[in-house]
Amino acid sequence: MIDFKKSELIRDIKRKHREEIKSALKKEKQRIDKIYNSIGKEIVDIFQSNDEFKKDFILLVDTYNLQKNKSIFINDNKNDKEIDIIVENKNI
Repeated sequence: MIDFKKSELIRDIKRKHREEIKSALKKEKQRIDKIYNSIGKEIVDIFQSNDEFKKDFILLVDTYNLQKNKSIFINDNKNDKEIDIIVENKNI
């Protein structure tokens, strides 16, 4: 009977810590997603601010190593159309 109680206690402790780890990982993922969104916004702002930056746009994206297949929509004011750029994850 004592062994059963010990094993139950051990399982409860593991379960508790497993939930804490899941919660911490979820919070960290949310923090990382915020960073990616911020980086994407900065890149779009740079892209829209100057025509000279357009040719270097993909290099900037590679440098920031954005998430694979993340779409960034850019409003091209001159041609009045949207450009859809699919970003691939490339380690530099």
